[in-house]
Amino acid sequence: MLSVSENGKDAKMDKPIYEKFVEHRFNDKSERLISQANDIIAEYRQSGYTLTLRQLYYQFVRAWVSAEHAEELQESRQCHQ
Repeated sequence: MLSVSENGKDAKMDKPIYEKFVEHRFNDKSERLISQANDIIAEYRQSGYTLTLRQLYYQFVRAWVSAEHAEELQESRQCHQ
């Protein structure tokens, strides 16, 4: 999150901040990824935290590893039945 001072400049660097928004239609896979990112960000924000992009990336890695581990456990259980 960018912090902006009252004069419209970055509070830390005193440089102007510019934002540009473009209409864009993301594909379904990208929409799901963006939704997951927003969910992770909201979860941490509720606890009073902000995440860097690197921290968000590691949360995706953690979720991916957890999902893969769950699949391996399921496969292992099926083999032993």
